[in-house]
Amino acid sequence: MSLRLKNKIYFISFFLSLILSYLYFTSEDKPLETINGTATYYGEFFHGRVTTSGEAYNMNDMTAAHPSFPFGTIVRIVNLENGNNVIVKINDRPRTDRKSRIDLSKGAFKEISDIDSGVVPIRMEVLRWGSK
Repeated sequence: MSLRLKNKIYFISFFLSLILSYLYFTSEDKPLETINGTATYYGEFFHGRVTTSGEAYNMNDMTAAHPSFPFGTIVRIVNLENGNNVIVKINDRPRTDRKSRIDLSKGAFKEISDIDSGVVPIRMEVLRWGSK
């Protein structure tokens, strides 16, 4: 095999790997929908109880309650005050019906804010819709 042909093969292989890497890393976390709102948390009182989806609530899991997102939806929550973010799975419904609000598990809330903050402004980025 000639040196010229080898160089062409290496160049094409390198170029294809760059394209595939770009497609993989740019499409993976691109939000399907983005909504600004507020986040609170729920913790000890509900720990171990059954959620609306039928799962047992664990305050340390990365889960959340949202009034309308389908169960199993994966959402990135970004704190607009400090930029911290966490990825959660929707597995419950909150007590309120406000679509701009999400209730995070205590563990998830601690990833984005001090637990004493109470309510924080956030951006919800839907990464994958649930099927239920």
